[in-house]
Amino acid sequence: MAIENTALRFKMHAISNWHREPGFGEWLVIHDQIVAALREFGFVPEIVPAGTPPTEEHGVVFFAKHTRSSLPNVWNIKKSYLPNYVYFDRTGYSGWAEVANKPEIFAAALSRDGVAAETFYTQLLADTVDRNASKIEQGDDTFDAPPGPFVFLPMQLGHDTVMQLSRVGFVEFYEAVRDWADRHGFALVVKPHPFAARHPVTGRECIETRRVLQDAQDRPGVTITSASIHRILPACVAVFCVNSGVGFEALVHLKPVYTAGHCDYHWATHLIATTADLDSICDPSQPKLCSADTKRFLHHFLTEVLVDTREPDRVRSMISRAVMISRAVSDYWASRQ
Repeated sequence: MAIENTALRFKMHAISNWHREPGFGEWLVIHDQIVAALREFGFVPEIVPAGTPPTEEHGVVFFAKHTRSSLPNVWNIKKSYLPNYVYFDRTGYSGWAEVANKPEIFAAALSRDGVAAETFYTQLLADTVDRNASKIEQGDDTFDAPPGPFVFLPMQLGHDTVMQLSRVGFVEFYEAVRDWADRHGFALVVKPHPFAARHPVTGRECIETRRVLQDAQDRPGVTITSASIHRILPACVAVFCVNSGVGFEALVHLKPVYTAGHCDYHWATHLIATTADLDSICDPSQPKLCSADTKRFLHHFLTEVLVDTREPDRVRSMISRAVMISRAVSDYWASRQ
């Protein structure tokens, strides 16, 4: 795919030590692929220190890592929910991503060919569920499921940026789901985030998790587990979360998902605006979408919204798109001078 010679310049965040942590290999792959593609097109990007705030510079395309900038010349790069997939997004990630806020993207997803979606879904299961693969490495701990039906609440880090999009405080949400489950005859399974005790980069402990676990350990109807999500999800009735990546993975398992925070996969979930909304849930086993539409959504999300780092041609096409959009913005500003 050729790109005409242009005066555009490129900036790109360097790989930080955080990006080099075990289990985050997508960062190195996407970084090298972008650099290689730009060189293919005849450009040499300026590598700036990680964390440098992206700015609007006419004639400059900025590939920014772990950002949620809506500046017209910035493209936001971030590791996504599943291994190999990254955001290459105009406005950010999670609830800041374009897909989270544009109904037309969801409409396009539902128009996907069902046979192609089914084929893609079969391979997706082989790549994730069958391999016990997730964004963060899953252990081999046995899952001792509670007797009877249960709902699953994957816990999040209170200091994670996506928690800014929560409509309910996490401890309050846990307490509400706990009480709702007890009233409706369901056990509740909670799994602490693997980094809750100590984040490997920041060293922070999640105080909200400590509060939840202090309560949960004394509740007969609540089970705390560290088992793999791929052992928990097949057995649960439904998943309740704020906007956890596990909620997206629950869709891969075709489970009903209830989200109390804005996220990019909310189209396929039941939304919880306040804890009072739980009172209207009598049968939590009904997914928002039928299985065929959930598979269409996953197919579109993972092939058109995100970038699969195993497909360098997809990276090149995204860079070509970024160049064309940025050139149009630059030409617009030049015409006004």
